[in-house]
Amino acid sequence: MLLLSTFSSTGTAFSGDGLPQADLPYKINLPLILNNFDPAQAVPVIFTHPVDQFVSEGGTASFTVSAGGMATLSYQWQRSNNGSTVWANVGTDSAAYSLNATLADSGARFRCLVTNTAGSATSNAAGATVRLSGAAPDSGWQISSWTGTSNNSSTADTNSLTMPAGT
Repeated sequence: MLLLSTFSSTGTAFSGDGLPQADLPYKINLPLILNNFDPAQAVPVIFTHPVDQFVSEGGTASFTVSAGGMATLSYQWQRSNNGSTVWANVGTDSAAYSLNATLADSGARFRCLVTNTAGSATSNAAGATVRLSGAAPDSGWQISSWTGTSNNSSTADTNSLTMPAGT
């Protein structure tokens, strides 16, 4: 079987003296020779891997994966706790997995095993970081002023916390 795949882009044309002249569009037809290719036997391929989630306790951590392959794809989400190499099945047959985050979920890693009749592919793992609800972020915050006395007492109305720009 012979298929043609077209690649289009823009490139720079050069003159004889090596100086750039212009950006010109070009198209290349590449022949793909596929002998005895059976699309029904194409193993899954992960296109988009899940990404790390940062949520407050009680919030929702959502992980997604996108995959392609022939035949029906099945999805199995897995969890590993705090650097363990042991993975436990946790999710249902869906390209997305969500959990109501608790502090115990912080440090857990999640990945997805995608399978079809031809084989399987495993996504990269993504982590969950869960903060105590209402807690300030770990970095970027600064105490801009603090008033106290020598006996370590202070008054709430004279103290302030400054949020970094852009948050």
